[in-house]
Amino acid sequence: MPHDGSHAPPEHSEDLDSPDDADDPDDFEDARAAAGRALPFDSMMGGVGLALVCIQFVLEVAALPSKMVLAFAGMLLASVAYLRATRNTPGLRVRLAVCATVCLLPSAVLAWPAVAQWYDDRGGCKDPVALTVLLPVDGADGFARAVADFNASYTDSEGCRRADVTAYSADWSSVEKAMDLGWPLVREESQQGPVVGEAGEETEIPIQPLRDIGPRPDLWIAESRTQVEVAAERFLEAGAGGVLDTGEAVPVGTTPLVLAVPEEVSDSGFYGTEQETTIPLPQLIDALTTEHDVPVLRSEPTATHSGLLFLRALYGNDAQQGAAAARLENQLADAAADAGIAPPASDTELLCEVSKQEDLLAVLTTEAAVARYNDGEPHGEGCTGGDGSSHLVPVYSDGFGALDYQAARLTWPDDPGSGERSRVAAELQDWLAGEGRWRPEHIGVRGPEYSGGELLDGGVEHLVPEYTVAAEPIDTALYESLREAYDQNRPPTDVLLAIDRSETMNDTSGGSTRFELATAGVDAALRYLGEQDRAGLWTFPGEGSDPYTQHLGIGEDPGRADELLKGAEVSQGVELHRTIVAGAAALAQIAEGDADAATESRVSAMVVLTDGADRDTSTTTTEDVLAALGDSDVRLYLIAVGDASCRSAAFRDLTSNGLVTCLEAQEDRITATFDGLFDTLWSGDASS
Repeated sequence: MPHDGSHAPPEHSEDLDSPDDADDPDDFEDARAAAGRALPFDSMMGGVGLALVCIQFVLEVAALPSKMVLAFAGMLLASVAYLRATRNTPGLRVRLAVCATVCLLPSAVLAWPAVAQWYDDRGGCKDPVALTVLLPVDGADGFARAVADFNASYTDSEGCRRADVTAYSADWSSVEKAMDLGWPLVREESQQGPVVGEAGEETEIPIQPLRDIGPRPDLWIAESRTQVEVAAERFLEAGAGGVLDTGEAVPVGTTPLVLAVPEEVSDSGFYGTEQETTIPLPQLIDALTTEHDVPVLRSEPTATHSGLLFLRALYGNDAQQGAAAARLENQLADAAADAGIAPPASDTELLCEVSKQEDLLAVLTTEAAVARYNDGEPHGEGCTGGDGSSHLVPVYSDGFGALDYQAARLTWPDDPGSGERSRVAAELQDWLAGEGRWRPEHIGVRGPEYSGGELLDGGVEHLVPEYTVAAEPIDTALYESLREAYDQNRPPTDVLLAIDRSETMNDTSGGSTRFELATAGVDAALRYLGEQDRAGLWTFPGEGSDPYTQHLGIGEDPGRADELLKGAEVSQGVELHRTIVAGAAALAQIAEGDADAATESRVSAMVVLTDGADRDTSTTTTEDVLAALGDSDVRLYLIAVGDASCRSAAFRDLTSNGLVTCLEAQEDRITATFDGLFDTLWSGDASS
């Protein structure tokens, strides 16, 4: 073999990666042609892959789980295109590792939020247990904050919410009516008329609890042990005895009932400026009225639990009826008239009205309400709270009593989730009693372990923290006796009802016109007419130039509202102001006739229902209306229905006066609104 410096090629070569090693020039050309044909395909594959990735990052059009699939597919296509394009490049393992990293890592980053969301939606957090809490109207804001704190803190180790707690408030009078019915889930359409009772008599049921009050509560914050026992009796009578177990109610705090006097009166030496007294309440009221010329006001006892409990201090433990108790009631009624404040349906509303007055006024209320008032907290709609410069000084007495708040669980037999709800409600009971980080003292209520100290997280001037609440809750028998005594002792009431009969009252809701619903409401109201109460009924506007049409004179036999209003014709326009002025004059004339006959004092009230759709174009002004009310001491209650609002221009100027109360009612709640209002105005029993 010659050694000329050349190297002989090996006999066989498997390396065809380079065209330079091709044995045949034709093979080299074929390879180049094949590579040229593959290049557009690889580019297209890579472009499609990148496009899929861009869809995720830029357009965000794909939905879970398609987003993850498309993202991974895009990365995979781009990686395959890269491998094909570099198939003649050494280092296959390295290229595979690069592709795996490029493909999987960005896909994981992209998919993680979607995976986390999917996991959370599909099982990361269980659905929280829904719980409904019923609160008392007075102090509702504070208790609602406590419930919200519990809701936010009641989570598991993963931070998932374990409960979804909602709270709402309702007055005790309405709640008791719902319990009388067993708080049914729904009232069938066939039951909208008269309902046959156990004795075979027909009776109207004017309220539908779910619609007129609210959803069934799983936990109820009652204002006293007495309320819990009364509620258990109501449920038992309604055939729902297993709903409320009084033994499972948990005390969450107390607040003493107090006589709150203006700071100026206390400083002037009212009973030696002593804030704890054994002097009977009637004597204290006499002293304020006669010696200091300060009227004493209270909320309506038929609507508020505090108002009713004060009756024990007024009437005594025997719930006396007769001349002395009637004189007290007349004295309180005269004080409300002199102050120009109709007895409201809550202590919150009462203190709101007091805050608007320039004259000195004393109030029968609770220590917690005084604390909020003195601290400048908001107290009711239209009362944003003050600067704390105007103070009330509470006077304490064991004879007044106290609210002893109870958290009571309600278990509904037809609720499949009642077991879980009851478990969460039990933990909320403990929270409200102060076993968590929340304390009843945060809202001015003395907790179960309270032994003196600050209330409302900072101390409030004039309170007596060392005062020990010694009053025992009243039993249900005395509770009912006080109710009956109040019905007998309270001054009888004359009420004139005026119903809007303008064309818009023919608008329908649920198959009935507004006027038909108003007629049903009037019928519900007339059922509360006591033996000594009197009623009149008008519609407005009247025919021609008359502002109203009379259908029932004050004091006549009322009969049925549907019969009285059957012939009421539709009229154009509205005569709201003239009708109110005329009504006040009619009520005043009746009262003067009673005075001439030396009869006992009476309360006069006018109830006006209107949809406010027509503007009053008469020359009678708001000032004329308020002057007429003031001269006659007539209380005015406006019921705004439909689209009407108490904040509208038609009512706003009127409601600035304490003798005027405005209530808003949707069409399907007209009857319930009448029912609640006349439960406080008249002394009769709707079931009788």
